[in-house]
Amino acid sequence: MTNGSAESWPIVCLKMSQLPLRSEEKISHVSLAEQSGPESSKLRVHVRVYESFNLDSNELSRAEREAEKIFRFAGIELTWSSGPTMAEVNDNTPTEIWDTAILQLRLWPSAPAGKMPTDPETMGFCLSLDNGDAVVLVDAVRKRAVFGTTSFTTLLGLAMAHELGHLLLRSAKHSVSGIMRARWTERGLRDDERGYFRFTPGEAESIRKEVSRRMDPNRHPG
Repeated sequence: MTNGSAESWPIVCLKMSQLPLRSEEKISHVSLAEQSGPESSKLRVHVRVYESFNLDSNELSRAEREAEKIFRFAGIELTWSSGPTMAEVNDNTPTEIWDTAILQLRLWPSAPAGKMPTDPETMGFCLSLDNGDAVVLVDAVRKRAVFGTTSFTTLLGLAMAHELGHLLLRSAKHSVSGIMRARWTERGLRDDERGYFRFTPGEAESIRKEVSRRMDPNRHPG
């Protein structure tokens, strides 16, 4: 993985909001599920998780299952592996070879100064869209879960799916509906139980194309 200055990193923020979710901003999960035919179900993307929060393994597993559910409605299967934690890294740690086929997701307690917007409501951001590297701030997610009705592991899984969505859409843009909204509301999170908190049909199609490109053994980097 290549490193860049904080100023050069594209920052993509996910926040919570108390604003109401308008009914016209809901998406039916049925329309997304119908797009997931036999061919799309074969699409897989691998995520390497760097967990620096000492999460309980059951909590992380439940969050990963939540993220998997979101992507499955778009016709994508997620697979996971664990990268070394900060405490495990030393002079003898082998240098990892950057692989464009693998997304990198970092679960940080909080962000180091200068590496993200200072808004305390920020729950996640992208370090690099080009390198497929994103961060979810676990402290911020847990804080929002305490004051809301959505469980911590569900909210963490949704935040993970959101940031992975940015990496696969290769875009810092947000949508007005679904999982890629810039701000989430408590009402919107409750609507997730009825299947509205998903990728839009257009986003799902773009993600499938990107995953297909990454799976191509003859692909060119970039």
